[in-house]
Amino acid sequence: RHHQSEINAEFDTVIFPITQMSPLNIRQDERTTLRGVLDSIEKNGRQKVNENEL
Repeated sequence: RHHQSEINAEFDTVIFPITQMSPLNIRQDERTTLRGVLDSIEKNGRQKVNENEL
């Protein structure tokens, strides 16, 4: 098993699987993941964030 620091050193991209059930109006997972990704980008100094890039 890898230690967290080893994992961070090996990878620079994180993929978040998202379950979208828009026809049933269930979008909590999508919104939560998007908010987390956008918050992370903002904390790391990116000035402009476009949701279409994600």
